[in-house]
Amino acid sequence: MKYIEIYMSPGATVFKGCKRGESGKLIVEAPSGDVCAWSWSGCAENDGGGNIGDYQSNFPVSQNSCGEDNDEPCNYCSPCAPGMISFGAQTSCTLCPPGTHSNDALTACIPCEAGTASLGGAASCPACTAPGEFSSNTGASVCSIAEQGFKSNTDHTGQEQCPANFYSTGATDTCTACPDGGFSNAGSSTCESCGPGTFKQTVGSITTCESCVGGKFTA
Repeated sequence: MKYIEIYMSPGATVFKGCKRGESGKLIVEAPSGDVCAWSWSGCAENDGGGNIGDYQSNFPVSQNSCGEDNDEPCNYCSPCAPGMISFGAQTSCTLCPPGTHSNDALTACIPCEAGTASLGGAASCPACTAPGEFSSNTGASVCSIAEQGFKSNTDHTGQEQCPANFYSTGATDTCTACPDGGFSNAGSSTCESCGPGTFKQTVGSITTCESCVGGKFTA
């Protein structure tokens, strides 16, 4: 059995608890070395809740389910489940919150990296791999979805605008090329085509359909 010891003050009762990354019941040991959990009748006054005298331990200690008579130790420690942690001297493990995962030692919750997300209670943060999914910041609880006119980037840590003459309707990893005769400006969700009497004109990075001047036409 593995414990950490917490000394509250010189000469005071010592509370022993499970090490970090584990949880379980505690024993109470007096300065004389007597282990009160083995023989409650020989201990100082207690209220059955792990308290001795005026000292409030706030830790539950079983009086009846263990002891020498039952040939069972009054203290035991179990590793926390993946996705849960313990700071030590805990009777139960703590669930890692959303946006985090437990470390290998089960002693701390670590923020999810960009490109991953967790709803909590996870040993690791799943990658954002569905079409259009991404997370751009650490500590994401859910993956974001690429908007219309955008696609998720290669490592799913952000979204990229579709270039000119490509489009997307969102939630995608790729932008689709406009069909023959069609065009789009950067960040478009659809493609356009110029109808009769108009022509395509590009000024800088912007393409528009302009009307033909007098005496000219398009079919």
